[in-house]
Amino acid sequence: MIGVSEGAHRSPLGKFAVDKEPETQTRSRLTLDLSTRMTAALNAYADKHGISKAEALRTALELLMAADNAAEDGLKVGAWGTDDHHRVEREFVLL
Repeated sequence: MIGVSEGAHRSPLGKFAVDKEPETQTRSRLTLDLSTRMTAALNAYADKHGISKAEALRTALELLMAADNAAEDGLKVGAWGTDDHHRVEREFVLL
C-alpha cells in the first residue's frame, strides 16, 4: 500500500540523467508497507552505503525513471562487465 500527500512536483528528468532535486524543494510524505524481504533489503542497502532508507528509495526511483526513459527511447537497460576476458551482460526488464 502506498499513500502520497500532495506537494510540489518537479520537472521530468533529462533523457538519462539522474538529477538530484534541491534540498529546498517542497517534499511529499509517503507511507509505504514493505514485505519482510524488501525491508531487510532496504535496511542492508542503506547500511552498506551509509545513507538513510529514504535516500535509498529516492535513489532507486531516480534510477527507475532514468531506465524507463531509456527504454521508451528503444534502448536496452542493463549491466555489463568482463569475467575472465569474456563480456558478461544482464538486461533489466522493466515492467
